[in-house]
Amino acid sequence: MTEVKKPKLSVGMPIYNAEKFLRNRLDSILSQPFSDFELIISDDASTDSTSEICKEYLLKDKRIQYIRQEQNIGMSSNFYFVLDKANAKYFCWAAQDDITLPGFIEKNIDALDNNENLICSVSKIKFVGKVIDELIISKKDSKFKKIGKKIRKSLINVNTQSLTGSYENKVKKFLSNGGSSLAQYGIYKRDILKKSVKLPGFHGDEWAIVLSALKYGDINVVDESLMHKFVGDTVSSKGMISLIMQFKPNFLAKIIPYYDITKWCIHNLGIKLFIKNLHYFVRLNFIGYVYLFYDISKKIHI
Repeated sequence: MTEVKKPKLSVGMPIYNAEKFLRNRLDSILSQPFSDFELIISDDASTDSTSEICKEYLLKDKRIQYIRQEQNIGMSSNFYFVLDKANAKYFCWAAQDDITLPGFIEKNIDALDNNENLICSVSKIKFVGKVIDELIISKKDSKFKKIGKKIRKSLINVNTQSLTGSYENKVKKFLSNGGSSLAQYGIYKRDILKKSVKLPGFHGDEWAIVLSALKYGDINVVDESLMHKFVGDTVSSKGMISLIMQFKPNFLAKIIPYYDITKWCIHNLGIKLFIKNLHYFVRLNFIGYVYLFYDISKKIHI
């Protein structure tokens, strides 16, 4: 019996009600010059035309696997589901509303193939979308809203950096860069990523994944913007309150924006390393409160 050849890369795409973005997203993946990959799509019981679009593409490209969940399992569980289904040496997540430009897969895999110390490679990222436009400061904005916009814009413009050297130095660089969690959308060695995923999901768990993976090696950044990350009217951008509540938080996690990831870091980085970087966690939670008040100000039109 002939053994089926495994692809070099598994692309995991968790989706929910993605009809607005899905065709462009799928086209950007399937048209990559590098073609030795499987695309695993997990539809989290969408209620729009997402299923019909996926089935249309399924007939056109044999690299696609499409799974529709019988009931909604939640964003984090869906992210981990596609990772569990992956078979390749390398793995990357693909958000439903982003665009990967030609060369993203090829250049990142080339970096991984040529450097044994790397556990992940990602490109620079350009942010686009509705929220970017909303952060333009207007003369009509209150002082508080202007401050909130400036802080949010500075965070969005933070780009992923290469993370190399000792684990302590990598942690410091990661946190000083605002916890550039966009590294989660890079291409990883699948076995390392599976060791690094922590269940159940919580607000900030993407940081935990990257910080765990860094124990096994370095993260490279290709010096080109080969991904457009959409920041707009999606689950990930409806505000801090929505982000926190989707994880069914306990009382402390409801009143301290980044309580869960702060607690995780205390336990997993160790007290000494956590204390050395304490100011970053103070800054992180302060920024979380800025986001909360910014969300509230939009609702009550301050």
